[in-house]
Amino acid sequence: MFYLGEAYEGVYFTKREAECLMHMLQGNTIVATAKMLQLSPRTVEFYVKNMKMKIGVTTKAQLLQKVEHTDFVKNYHFKVVTTGAALPVRADSVDN
Repeated sequence: MFYLGEAYEGVYFTKREAECLMHMLQGNTIVATAKMLQLSPRTVEFYVKNMKMKIGVTTKAQLLQKVEHTDFVKNYHFKVVTTGAALPVRADSVDN
């Protein structure tokens, strides 16, 4: 589970939600994100809908804006693997 920080106490994203979110934070569309994660665009839309409900926003733009200001981005690094998928890794487990 991926914690958002004190501003969203008790709100967590799943690994798949986090993967989708990081791709979208990097400017990828839902279709591009789906392709990179080998999912259907409808599945990515489902994850986006769940994340929007969890933090109480109605648009993808609001979701991205709110998450950019949480501990989520600070606490997790995402590394790209050979499939092009971004895999979440806790910041404290990344080798420097």
